[in-house]
Amino acid sequence: MRRASVVGVLISLLVVAGGQPFAANEASVKLRMAVNEPQGGGPKPKALAYFADEVKKRSQGKIEIVIGWSESFVKQGDMTTATADGIVQLASPSVAAASTLAPALNVFTVPMFFRSSAEYLKLAQQTDAFSKVEKDLEDKNLVVLGWGDYGAREICTSKKEVKTAADLKGMKIRTQASPAIVETWKNWGVIPVAMGAGEVPTALESGVIDGIDFALTAIKPFGLQDFVKFITISDHSISPEFIIVNKAAFEKLSPDQRKILRESTKAAVAEWENAKAAEATTIVADLQKAKIQFVTLSGSDRAKLAAAAKPVIDREVAKYPSLQYLVKVADNIRK
Repeated sequence: MRRASVVGVLISLLVVAGGQPFAANEASVKLRMAVNEPQGGGPKPKALAYFADEVKKRSQGKIEIVIGWSESFVKQGDMTTATADGIVQLASPSVAAASTLAPALNVFTVPMFFRSSAEYLKLAQQTDAFSKVEKDLEDKNLVVLGWGDYGAREICTSKKEVKTAADLKGMKIRTQASPAIVETWKNWGVIPVAMGAGEVPTALESGVIDGIDFALTAIKPFGLQDFVKFITISDHSISPEFIIVNKAAFEKLSPDQRKILRESTKAAVAEWENAKAAEATTIVADLQKAKIQFVTLSGSDRAKLAAAAKPVIDREVAKYPSLQYLVKVADNIRK
């Protein structure tokens, strides 16, 4: 009888949620999550909604993630600081937006820092390459639950097709405004031009610029399909994103609750990547229907771009020990 009563007590304390034990007497928790994108607006928002649903399911309804879509809780530029300060408990900002709190993250956006989305995801998910970067963020009261990405930026032009690295010489390309990014494009022989995204269609039509580096997913939303005639698949720049949680709030959770957040994030990132891959196939087909021609930059030409970007990357990485370790791991998997 004593053995049966002990078993009965254990069963009453534990329920299975998403294949893992969860204490039935855990206190209910509500966590607010700041998000830039509108609900249902693409692979990332769908993945974040999936994350919230997974957390609720795995916790048997004891953890509720309340998502503030479309910057309704806080503006994207303030999301990282707001999460660190506990104004919201979770957020999913871009690393560019987070770099105000952790400047090393700004180097992630330098062209050819990551050679492809596949390399970035392998480093983030299958190695400890990001461990020191994550420790830097932990010192800022932030815990990284997982890494995803918005996809690669490609070379989109209006009149001249870019088939090789040499074809970029002398072209006027609208780029991101970061000094390190601008310097990299100059090393490629480009004349970088800074302007707002809303000015790009008129600038392409008038010849003020010859092209833009842009993600394929952004071309139609910005109305560029009528002005871009050629797209070179160069994957020269990755747009990393992550899911972060306030460290103090995270540590108040039980070990089971923390495990649920981490495992739900892992499932959501996989959903994100699957949705992104499916969307990319559809986008390319739609753009081809709009008479946009595609060419893929060769491996040798991408290597030339990487070599020209290396002095900028080396200088920027030297400023941050956490990035030095990441680059060391990246170099090892490239061999």
